Amino acid sequence: IHNKNVIMRNCQIDGATRMLWLKMRPDTPQLYEYIRVEDIKGEAKTCLVVLAWKQFYDLKGRPDVPLSYGDNVTLKNINLKCDTFFAVEKDPNVRLSNFTFENLTIESKKPEIDKSIIDGVSFKKVYINKQLVE
Repeated sequence: IHNKNVIMRNCQIDGATRMLWLKMRPDTPQLYEYIRVEDIKGEAKTCLVVLAWKQFYDLKGRPDVPLSYGDNVTLKNINLKCDTFFAVEKDPNVRLSNFTFENLTIESKKPEIDKSIIDGVSFKKVYINKQLVE
């Protein structure tokens, strides 16, 4: 699966489950790159989701689990109310790199961010529950 050059902009979200979901199937290599989500307002249960999706998990005899990637993902100019801002799990078979979060105003019940999961993550003018993220 290769998702490249995806742009989502100028959207009003009302009650979505996820604003952006990079669905990582552990039995199928995934590549998400050059994803831009910008000029978004509204409410969602979760802002960013990167989790293993195992609903139909089947390696079909393959001896190894393939690697999946998320690279050059930008979230910019977002004003969002959510339950969870950063639902990104640490997975040895997923490589995340070059994520930019810029000009975000987020209200979240679960504002925690594990920056160590992403190689090359940057925050510019990001406020979660009115606190600047650095």
